[in-house]
Amino acid sequence: MVYAGRCYDLKDFAKYMKDRSKRNSALNDLFDSVQRLLIREPFSLIKKYCERNDEESLLESQTWYPFARILRNYASHGILNPNKYKNVSFPVQWNNYILTENDLLNFDKMFPRFDDKIHFEVYDAIKVFTKNLPDIKRANTLQ
Repeated sequence: MVYAGRCYDLKDFAKYMKDRSKRNSALNDLFDSVQRLLIREPFSLIKKYCERNDEESLLESQTWYPFARILRNYASHGILNPNKYKNVSFPVQWNNYILTENDLLNFDKMFPRFDDKIHFEVYDAIKVFTKNLPDIKRANTLQ
C-alpha cells in the first residue's frame, strides 16, 4: 500500500486475511494499530507538550484540532460523551469531513464511513503543526 509517497508492506496481514478464522482478529488489530500510531499517541504527546509550554491556545486554534480530538477520544475510549464537547462549535468540519453533534451519539455506527485516509491526514496535520512549533523549529536549525 502506498500513501503520500510512503510504502507500507502488508504481506503478513494478507496471510491472515486469507485465513477465515483469523480475518476479523487481524482486521481489528490493524485498525487499532492505525488509530494508536496515527491518532492517539501523536495527539496525546503534542497536547501534553503544548500544555507544558504554554502553547495550548495555539494548538486549539488549529482547524484540525476539534476533529482530531474527537477521533482521538473515540480511538482511546470506544465511546464519546457529548457532555465533553459543550465548548465545541458543531458541525466540526475539516478537509472533506463533517461531524455534527448527533454524530457523537452514533459514532460507532458512522465511524466506518471514514476510510483509513483520515488517520493519515490527521497525523500529517499534527506533524506539520509540530514541525512549526518555535522550540522544534529552533532545534531543527541547530542540527
